[in-house]
Amino acid sequence: MKSISIKLWGLMLALVFTALALIWWFQIVFLESFYFTFHEKKLLKEGNNLVSMIQRNEEQYKIEEKFDELLLKYNARIDLYTAKGVVIYSNERVPVIMGRDKDGFLMDIIKGNKVISAFKQNRTGSSVLLVGFPVVRDNILTAAVIMSTPMASLKATVETLKEQFVIISLILIAVSAILAYIFSKYFTKPILEINSAAKTMAEGNLSIRVPVNTKDELGMLSATINHLSAQLQKIEQLRKELIANVSHEFKTPLSLIKGYAETMRDVNNLSDEKKGKQLNIIIEESDRLNNMINDILDLSQMESDYIKLDRSNFSIIDVIEAVRNRLTFYTENKNLNIEVSYEADYSVLADERRIEQVIYNLVNNAIDHSEAKSSIFIRILEQEAAIRVEVEDQGEGISQEEMPYIWDRFYKARESSSKNKGSGLGLAIVKSILEAHKANFGVESAIGKGSKFWFEIR
Repeated sequence: MKSISIKLWGLMLALVFTALALIWWFQIVFLESFYFTFHEKKLLKEGNNLVSMIQRNEEQYKIEEKFDELLLKYNARIDLYTAKGVVIYSNERVPVIMGRDKDGFLMDIIKGNKVISAFKQNRTGSSVLLVGFPVVRDNILTAAVIMSTPMASLKATVETLKEQFVIISLILIAVSAILAYIFSKYFTKPILEINSAAKTMAEGNLSIRVPVNTKDELGMLSATINHLSAQLQKIEQLRKELIANVSHEFKTPLSLIKGYAETMRDVNNLSDEKKGKQLNIIIEESDRLNNMINDILDLSQMESDYIKLDRSNFSIIDVIEAVRNRLTFYTENKNLNIEVSYEADYSVLADERRIEQVIYNLVNNAIDHSEAKSSIFIRILEQEAAIRVEVEDQGEGISQEEMPYIWDRFYKARESSSKNKGSGLGLAIVKSILEAHKANFGVESAIGKGSKFWFEIR
């Protein structure tokens, strides 16, 4: 298998060979035709100007000056004829054209045709370019102009160019081969580094980083690989933390269930009251484990984009009232008051079951962090383009240092960790659901002043 550096080196050399071939083709093969075409265009332009002067009846000395100018500029002989083929004027310092029937050219011009021809003289073998123009006034041919100029032989020039071009080509090929090799190594070096980093990442070392030395596409790819490595490292850390947190969260209820179950098995003289309490504890801890497992499954499904939102129009007020009724048992136990305020029965387009889960988790979180005999306020406000739901408690509040972490899985505020028996997944689930809805959300809190969680849904 050829390496990319060899392929790149070959492509660069192929480009050089193609460029040299094109230069050789145009400069050697087509040089003579380009040379004749160039002079042909020049003579046509000058001849047209001369004919225009004659047609305008310019003074004779001006026309003769033009003849002399063309003689000096292009070494051109110019013959001016009448419509009957009689020479009116000729600059005779240039040898007469030989080896061709000039009368034949003249007859074509007198017929009103513009003549362009290139031929070789019989005596010298040199090429001659001839251009003839009819002079027409009021649709009547009054004169004819023939311009002829010898073309320099290009054989010696072409041979010189060939020898020179061979030397230049050999030098260019040698230099190009060296430079192509250097450039191919230079461009493939970051690709090899990226490949090596990817292999290292695949082996489990996620701390690897690729040096970013350029701002081109390879630099962007290196930065992307580094970002991927950092994200994978973060995910691996979260995985380890998840396993540790789940193990820790499961340990307490499992220990309680096992302990009380062993007590009931080993102690024969337990009263019915103690048995009832211990069974209730076992049931409560079992329910806690079940809820925790359900929360973990819900969060995993949402974070993997497995769950699709089932959007529909529904009353947000009805959902809030349903949540308040479900949590009546907990509010009565802590003697809490939930106050709901709104100005109208607002309807939103969202996944009703998921939004109910958001409101349930926020209100349940407020209950967990509220002192007995306090109040929880739920407000529904109409914004310009959304409905805003606020859940405010009168609890201990959240410090600014902990604010960025409250949406993380299994995170619990230090101030309430001893009292709160939640799983630490409630707010993480809220975040995932609201992000799936592309809804704005946030929290306002300060130590000793309670917390206000809010979200906006359309």
